[in-house]
Parts: sequence; structure tokens; C-alpha cells
Amino acid sequence: MTVFGWVGSDPEFHSGPGSSGDRVTFRLASTPGFFDRSRNGYRELETVWLGVKAWRGLAHNVASSVHKGEPVVVVGRLRAQVYQVEGQERRYQELEATTVGHDLTKGTSMFRRTKAGTDHGSVPAGAEPVHAAQTPTLRPVEPVAARLAAAPGAKPEPGSEVRSGEPSEAQPGAA
Repeated sequence: MTVFGWVGSDPEFHSGPGSSGDRVTFRLASTPGFFDRSRNGYRELETVWLGVKAWRGLAHNVASSVHKGEPVVVVGRLRAQVYQVEGQERRYQELEATTVGHDLTKGTSMFRRTKAGTDHGSVPAGAEPVHAAQTPTLRPVEPVAARLAAAPGAKPEPGSEVRSGEPSEAQPGAA
């Protein structure tokens, strides 16, 4: 099953025995919609909330890459958890993820390959996954023309752009 949605909670990383027990969980909100010809507009349906669980190396990568409020695409197996609360049966829908990625129709992302030979890039024993506070802040992609507009006589090539994360005079500490 593939679900497009928005991360509704910061991913919570849980260490298990050995790296095979490591997992991450987060909530995912998906609001299906369609174009309604009779109203000549887009119509949204009720938001569906799912729990997402990822294991091992994927758990480490999700913990260091995905944050609350970001658009993601999750591929996995849908599981229904049934439990009792005060005598009433309740159901909890959970997506056991095999793949998680940012939805690039909503913005940009920066990919960093993990080391080869590890369990899908899992963090070595005793190390903590990288969190948002430890990652560099990237600026949005901007046309070169906008940056150079203030420079008299400078004319960039049409369509040239600066990628997110590239050093520029506007970024403090850039080399």
C-alpha cells in the first residue's frame, strides 16, 4: 500500500536488543481528494490518521530525516491492531513501512547516502541518530537572477539556479 500524507508527530526512535530491534514510529495524516466536476473544484474528503512503524536501518534513516509537518510518501503493509478499552473494541490502523521518502511534489529534499556494508545505514552501536537540531539549515532554491539582480552588469544564463545547501555570500559561514 502507498500512502501520501503529512507527518503528524515527530518520529520517536526506540532502541531494541541489537540493531534488529530498532524501530521508529510516527503518525501520518492523509487527506484524499478529487476534482468534482459538478462543483468545478477540488474536494477533500475526511483526513485519515495512520500510525507508521519502520524497523532497523530504515528506522535510523527516518529518525534522522523525517520531521513533523513534512510531506512524505510511505510504502508498506497495512496492519489493523484490535484492542479493548473499558469493554469496547477499538481498532488502530498501522502502516508497517518498507520505504519512506519526502514527497517532492511539495518541496525539495537533500539526499545523503549512508555507508555501504551497514544495515541500510544504521547508526553504529552506542551512537545516536542525527536529529534536526544537528543538521545544517538549507535555504530554498532561488534563481541566480534574483541573487545577481543587485550586481550591476551581471547577467546570469536563463534557467540557471542555485541548489539548496550550496555556499553563497548570503549564507553565514559559507566558504
